Amino acid sequence: MLDRLEPQGPAVGRKRDPIECELPFEYWVFGRPVSYRNEEEERPPGYPRWRAKVKSAAAEVADDLSKGRGFVLTTALVEVRVHWLSGDPTDETQPDLDNVLKPLLDALVKLVIDDDRQVHRLIAEKGSINAMPEELAHIKDEIVDDDRFVRDGEVTVVRVFELEWGVIA
Repeated sequence: MLDRLEPQGPAVGRKRDPIECELPFEYWVFGRPVSYRNEEEERPPGYPRWRAKVKSAAAEVADDLSKGRGFVLTTALVEVRVHWLSGDPTDETQPDLDNVLKPLLDALVKLVIDDDRQVHRLIAEKGSINAMPEELAHIKDEIVDDDRFVRDGEVTVVRVFELEWGVIA
């Protein structure tokens, strides 16, 4: 009869090396963005929660794509495209588009890119979920069928590409 060794506590394994991040990388976050505003103004009370929500959404995608290993940070110059989609993009209570970008870019730092100075092109738009850009057609069903979208009615999609000089999509 063979003696069996039973596990003695949690399994200990070697840490797996991070993998290369294949661009484009994309993530989305549900809910109305909270404005960063400028340095002279006080941050809105919901800003820390929004920032954490954005960082969590990006990290969840990176963890899923890398199977928990993380990414070797790209050192390439990048283009970031931000699509803020709402049921009513003309709602005057929504924050300014330019003031919601910072946490969306910051979430990429040390997750996909090494430094936000690598962002050499930024394209941002606010639009209607009912007229979703063609380049987001591959994720439309996943977004509009999600209970968080049904509840909140807004989603912000962030896509990161390696920069191609002279090419603007």
